[in-house]
Amino acid sequence: MPVALSDLKSALPEGGLFGGGAWQWSPEPLRLSAAEAKEMMAMGYPLAKFQQACDLLYRRSAAGKVVPWLAELLDEGKPDWMVALQRESGMAGQFPRVIRPDLVWAKGHFAVTELDSVPGGIGITAWLSKVYSDAGYEVLGGADGMIEGFRSLMPKGGDILVSEEAKDYLPEMDWLVERMGRLENGGGGGLRGMRQGDLPLLRAVRLGVHPAFPPSRREIREWGDQRDAAVQAAP
Repeated sequence: MPVALSDLKSALPEGGLFGGGAWQWSPEPLRLSAAEAKEMMAMGYPLAKFQQACDLLYRRSAAGKVVPWLAELLDEGKPDWMVALQRESGMAGQFPRVIRPDLVWAKGHFAVTELDSVPGGIGITAWLSKVYSDAGYEVLGGADGMIEGFRSLMPKGGDILVSEEAKDYLPEMDWLVERMGRLENGGGGGLRGMRQGDLPLLRAVRLGVHPAFPPSRREIREWGDQRDAAVQAAP
């Protein structure tokens, strides 16, 4: 049964979600055929292998084993400290555990226009899944599929760091953490959101979005130690 606009808006979490609800609403979820749903659900593995192949190609280019212009192009505009950090051997094989492709339906198939690894949007998608499922619609992954999938990345608990650059996603990450805590039922470790003011978060912000203040190797090690300690100490 279609969900009324008033019911959708009244179901928004108290803290809001990304964009504050300033988007086009739909009384029902997007309808997919069985073939379309199967194609979408099968994308994860090949996209993950694509990411790995791109990383390998970049590293081989940086090492002079294949065309050098590839690494030069990808490094364009980056500060020296960031290029050095991403080329360290310890960073090899470190891949995002979230794949968020932007899809366009074209000529009978999905076209991938962008391959992102930022987990922003998981909260709002999880909320929409719950709302539409409660209204009686069959949703891919089920009512809590997005939440359980995200929680599986941290089975022993941990901290979710939200940088200043990604502050627009803070409301939905707050909701996501709270929802994951509710579904925990005593299993696994604790989960908590970390905001500006927490030392590990400030280290993450310096590492990720403030190239004017490049971290030293000592700071990188300290941040890693503090993150590990925070994960172990999560209630």
